[in-house]
Amino acid sequence: MIYLLFLIVLSSCSHPAKNKRRSVNLSTRTQDLVGENIQEIRNCYNVELKKHSTIEGRIKLKWMIDHQGAIREVSEMENTTSNKKLSSCIQEEVKSWRYSETHLEEGSTATVEYPFLFKKN
Repeated sequence: MIYLLFLIVLSSCSHPAKNKRRSVNLSTRTQDLVGENIQEIRNCYNVELKKHSTIEGRIKLKWMIDHQGAIREVSEMENTTSNKKLSSCIQEEVKSWRYSETHLEEGSTATVEYPFLFKKN
């Protein structure tokens, strides 16, 4: 089973009221993107679970979104599973995602911090 939680941090945005709207939009869109791609994340986990039957824990990733919705950078912030291949697989999946709407001003970016929690059934 995979438990998913996340935090969105906006950077390079200027107006506080607009930032709140952007944060809500990106939060919703991030939830949607993870939901749309959850099977790929599960596949990453299941491949490694076959090799390491006790793998559980949390992999917290951070990614940057540009104003066009492209994910520009993905990095690992924390990995309590101690499984680098699982983290790498998830990072590759996230890199392929695209936000359809960001409502970010041109030249602005947003940073998402998202912990993926893994626990065997």
